[in-house]
Amino acid sequence: MSREPMRRNTPDDGMNLPPGKTCAECAHCARCCSIFGHIPQDEVCDFYPSRFSAKRTEVSNAGA
Repeated sequence: MSREPMRRNTPDDGMNLPPGKTCAECAHCARCCSIFGHIPQDEVCDFYPSRFSAKRTEVSNAGA
């Protein structure tokens, strides 16, 4: 079963992810998608206030 992504709320009620961000860019995406039924394209968080935390990016020291 698939569903449409949950879009940002207007007006913002504290649940919206940062502008231009989706669940796919959140550090908690895998857990929320597997346990709570979110999909990576969602633009709102189910936790109040939003618990969005950007994924960390790996920094390569290959040239060091």
